[in-house]
Amino acid sequence: RIYSVVHSNDPVARAVTLRVFGSIASVIAERKSVHHCIHRSLESHDQVEVDAALLATSQLCRHSSAFASGVSEKIANMVQGLMTPVDMKLKLIPILEQLHHNIDTATQVRELCLRLLPRYPALSFVVLLLHTLTRLATATLLHIPHHVVLLLDYAQHDARKVVRCKALQEMLALATAVPHTWTHSCISSLLSAVDKMVTDKEKDLALLTLYKLSGSVAVHSMASLKDSIAPYSYTHTLLGSACAVAAVTNIVFASPIDQEQSADELEQMSVLLIESLVVMDHSQPNSAAALRIVLLSLVKLSSHTKLSMQSLNTLPALLPSLPSPRHVAILCKALASVAGVTPDAWRHTTPPITRFLESRGPTQPDTILPLATLLMELHRGSTDTCQHRSFNTRIIPSLQPILCQHSSLWTQYTVARKASMLVRTLPACLPASVF
Repeated sequence: RIYSVVHSNDPVARAVTLRVFGSIASVIAERKSVHHCIHRSLESHDQVEVDAALLATSQLCRHSSAFASGVSEKIANMVQGLMTPVDMKLKLIPILEQLHHNIDTATQVRELCLRLLPRYPALSFVVLLLHTLTRLATATLLHIPHHVVLLLDYAQHDARKVVRCKALQEMLALATAVPHTWTHSCISSLLSAVDKMVTDKEKDLALLTLYKLSGSVAVHSMASLKDSIAPYSYTHTLLGSACAVAAVTNIVFASPIDQEQSADELEQMSVLLIESLVVMDHSQPNSAAALRIVLLSLVKLSSHTKLSMQSLNTLPALLPSLPSPRHVAILCKALASVAGVTPDAWRHTTPPITRFLESRGPTQPDTILPLATLLMELHRGSTDTCQHRSFNTRIIPSLQPILCQHSSLWTQYTVARKASMLVRTLPACLPASVF
């Protein structure tokens, strides 16, 4: 019934039918009659029908290797054809990333995209082609080193900031999706290119890519790069410095050599950077992300080595200086993670946390739970009678009005559930409506 509509004289009816084919592509992916129908519609003179055929082509290429192989030559001819309008070429190029079902087709599509890059140097074409090549490389796991070289070339030599940033974003996507395909030469080339980058945003993206790689199996290819990454911990922006510290931390603990000596230096760098994040301008959009990255690095440090008393005293004292509830929540979560590993070393830090709770209690639900969890972690398993008395007489009365006035029933329930697992006392301070 649906297929019969494609023989209608009304182009709108044919277009609607093609869109239906695209929406049910997973069901009809191998029907040859649908394949031939879409092939014919791609040559239509009605724009509405061609647009619908492009949508159906994209969906069927995703599910059918036979259709993708058959339509690849037609798509290539349309993209290269002089009679094809520019706006249609911009719609055709994203379809190429779906043509990855076999190696031969994927290789031909990659070569086509590489030929199109110098032929169409306009911003929209270059950005779209780089993205298509990245998606194709991610799907096929082919030509990753060559693609990294191509992206680095655009990141360093293209005069347009948008293109340079897009190339670095594509490298970040590669590092996130397929880090195991990165070779040592690719990583070292990216590191050597950091100093040649023009803007801080570009350097941040490059260092963020190195950080992502250091948190994956690619870290074993980065052992010799530790000393080259470390200087960026002091001489870059907040996000770049955080990424450099975290990358060096991952590299150090991926190798058993000189861990103790490096751990002390990394701890000092992390705490210094956290203090810088607190006192510097927090109008930067990446300040919270930088704080999260460096605190994750500190949590990893605490799981391998005992933190110094200076760090234990410094971090909780920074709570009143944080500029927003989001930063408070991030720091509380990190402190709770560290306290879960070494609870005894942190119990003397309860007074500054309690003073923060009494003087400037959190009013955001996203902040209440991390702070309550931190306090419960600090008292979990404690046998000290004074600690229990302080918890019952100071902390619970301070939490009770916050939980009743500024939190939803769901937040109260999550705090009660966390307390039942840790200290088994806090649920008594919650309103009876929770239960």
